[in-house]
Amino acid sequence: MMIKAYKSHNYEDLIKKLKKVSMLKNDNNFPYLNSYITIETIDPNCLYPCQFYIIKNELQSKIDLCESFDTIGVNIFLLTKYYEFKLENEKCIRTILPPIVEESIESDGKIYPLINDGMHRIYLALLQKRKINVIYIRGSSEPYYAYPLTNSWSDVSIINELNKNTIKKIHRIQDNKKLYRNFDSVFMNCSRPRGINNI
Repeated sequence: MMIKAYKSHNYEDLIKKLKKVSMLKNDNNFPYLNSYITIETIDPNCLYPCQFYIIKNELQSKIDLCESFDTIGVNIFLLTKYYEFKLENEKCIRTILPPIVEESIESDGKIYPLINDGMHRIYLALLQKRKINVIYIRGSSEPYYAYPLTNSWSDVSIINELNKNTIKKIHRIQDNKKLYRNFDSVFMNCSRPRGINNI
């Protein structure tokens, strides 16, 4: 996949947009409005995934995307801004930003850095034993919609595809979509649920 056009947006614009991200089921609820947001370089081993799977094809697509951005001199593991871009043979504009991590205080009193978005890219960094830049969010007004995996990366498996029997996450509430952050509310084609019923 070749990048035929792109536009970069600076750190300040990235933070401003993140503050305006709304909840999926409530356009007037902005969970990061008063959050402390930074970009930090982190060892993936220090992060807690909240989903049990990595999809093989999506992992390959991140490898391909990494190679595409390399051709324009951009390392997608070390982003400090966000990019809008078009791929060859595609009409839609996509957005890539650093993976998103949220700090969460759980019932055991411990602070967990939860992977909110960018799981496959972080997993690729884990496999390649490299550190990665993430958007680190402290003080979200809403809890993340899933719990951290008890054994962290040891609980994650690579699968070919999702099916009705796939155990995806351990949700905090039954109507988990109420706690889903809608990054597409401010970023074009950035991140969306894999089927509205499969969050």
